[in-house]
Amino acid sequence: MVKKYLFIFFLISFCTPIFSIAAPSITSITGDVHRGQTITISGTDFGNHLDYGAGKEYLCRLFDNFESGELNTSSGYWDSGDQTGVVIDNSSSANRGGSNFMARQVRGSGKYSSLIHTGDSSQDIVYMYTWRKFTGYATLTATNNKSWRIYPNTGLDNWVMSIIGPDNWISGNYRWAIERVTNDYSANFGAEFYEQWHCYEILVDKPNNIVKVWMDGDLKSSNSPSGWGGWNPYRIVFDAFSHESDEPYTYTDDCYISHTAARVMLGNNSNFANADHREIQIPIAWSNGEIDVRLNQGSFRDGENAYLFVVKADGTVNSTGYPVVFGGNNLADPMMPTNTPEISNISGTMLRGNQVMISGSNFGNHPDFSPSHPYLARIFDDFESGQLNNASGSWDAGNQSGIYLEGDGNINRANSSYSVRQVRGSGKYSSLGHIGDPSQRVLYMYSWRRFDPFSSITVTNSKIFRVWSSVSNDNNWVMSILNNDWRNGLFGWDIEGEWQTGQEVKYGSFGPEFIGNWHCYEVLIDQNNNSVKVWIDGVEKSSDSPYSWGVFNPYGIFYDAFSHESDNPYTYTDDCYISHTQARVMIGNSSTYSNSSHREIQIPTSWSNNSITIIANQGAYKSGDRAYLYVIDSEGNVTDSFPISFGDSAPNNPTLDRVKNVRIIN
Repeated sequence: MVKKYLFIFFLISFCTPIFSIAAPSITSITGDVHRGQTITISGTDFGNHLDYGAGKEYLCRLFDNFESGELNTSSGYWDSGDQTGVVIDNSSSANRGGSNFMARQVRGSGKYSSLIHTGDSSQDIVYMYTWRKFTGYATLTATNNKSWRIYPNTGLDNWVMSIIGPDNWISGNYRWAIERVTNDYSANFGAEFYEQWHCYEILVDKPNNIVKVWMDGDLKSSNSPSGWGGWNPYRIVFDAFSHESDEPYTYTDDCYISHTAARVMLGNNSNFANADHREIQIPIAWSNGEIDVRLNQGSFRDGENAYLFVVKADGTVNSTGYPVVFGGNNLADPMMPTNTPEISNISGTMLRGNQVMISGSNFGNHPDFSPSHPYLARIFDDFESGQLNNASGSWDAGNQSGIYLEGDGNINRANSSYSVRQVRGSGKYSSLGHIGDPSQRVLYMYSWRRFDPFSSITVTNSKIFRVWSSVSNDNNWVMSILNNDWRNGLFGWDIEGEWQTGQEVKYGSFGPEFIGNWHCYEVLIDQNNNSVKVWIDGVEKSSDSPYSWGVFNPYGIFYDAFSHESDNPYTYTDDCYISHTQARVMIGNSSTYSNSSHREIQIPTSWSNNSITIIANQGAYKSGDRAYLYVIDSEGNVTDSFPISFGDSAPNNPTLDRVKNVRIIN
């Protein structure tokens, strides 16, 4: 009988799911979704979060957004070390959106500008969250730039993370180690980390022997130290130490420290892994079925959509974010249908130039923006006519005498007989210009481009896209490859003339591979949603909001080729598509839209809620190639993938490789 009971016990033990691995589930929230308000999150399997606040009103060890306008050096805050080099700054040109104050740290040896907090040395986990902006070294000779550091209460086994130099400062290479215990573990933030605000998360977890580092929700490194020595989290430092004699700044905001990975986050995507804008929430009370948080809106604006996530101590997170709308208690109903578009069938032969009809539901609408062409987009030109069309409604803006049709098959991309060759340089008059509709507030630009390198790489300003306002040339939207970063692909965009009202350049990086190769570029300028997005080969490289639009409108639209360089290199451009909506039809090379790195735009000729007719644009796909069709509506909602083969008069099995729809939040 005893053996029978033992058998039953072991059977139950091994067959019963372990409670701690159940993912959290949010069933409802109550309260006003607005900065500083308390909201209650109800659900299941939230796990626990101990009180690490040491007498503060919240459960985490520390949260400081510096909105008091002062550096709090009292016990329990920034209470360790000489921090005389830390300045609380309210410069509107440097602060990130939604912030009035931040900490400005002067990097350099002996600058005493590291933000230091006394943690709990009895703990063995540290989670650090912050927004930071690292501005440049003038000389780029810095060899060691400590950015985060955690001291033990005894000994010298510090956990240290540094940007390593000299040149890696601008390429984003970093390393971390437990000093005197482990070797260095290296990884890369990417060149886009430089001169921009980014969200950084660091988890140092001794019990699970893991250190993880994220930037903007993207896991950049995950390593297990070879040892820990005498490390413990006694002093926790948002560092700014450098051996550089120059005095550049590190800007720091929204610092959060805890001794658990359990946390509540707001993100800009319903899938936590895809949320690249994350704002930490401040926990006040926490039980397995209910959490109270003080809402930290961060740089989300009133009226914006976002998604709420609960992350447990073991890292599990609710599978789908709980939707909210900032600005009040107008919570989105998670059970409410989203009217996401869906493809049910296509008819016609998917081959270059053929008409194909797409049937389905919830496609929304696409107005006719073309002044003179037999399609709905403002303009599409693949230059296969062998001529540059300067007629009204086509390339009808500016002096384009420096533009030539390129017929060299060794230069053009696959299946293309012609592209446009633009000679870069001041006074070359080689920018492809089209007059748009200045009454519109949305502009979507698509093209394939190949940028040849400058021979001397001394260029100081290379404009690659530009949109002129009809009201004032002082409020143009301009995107440039900057300074010597031509070889690294670092770009910046801004609304010219809006510096006085707080506008700052927004940066991103295409990476050095953009030089000398054909790539697909997409730009979405959306004044309605206060958003600008930039993609290369389907990868989002910039997503930000101007502080001011001034009198900008999409009047003169240019695939630009202006430069101050005296050299005469070329930019090649092909398959230009312009529209005043982001509603579009795409063909991609993956059954998941976000993973489609080869995207070919399709040309819409009619569009209703249930039916779209397109002219097939095969692009570089060959006959017989397999691909996937997508419809994106005007709100950024994307259909499931619909498999196709070029040259087939019927689609592949429509149930094959279908994936769930997604939504692009602007």
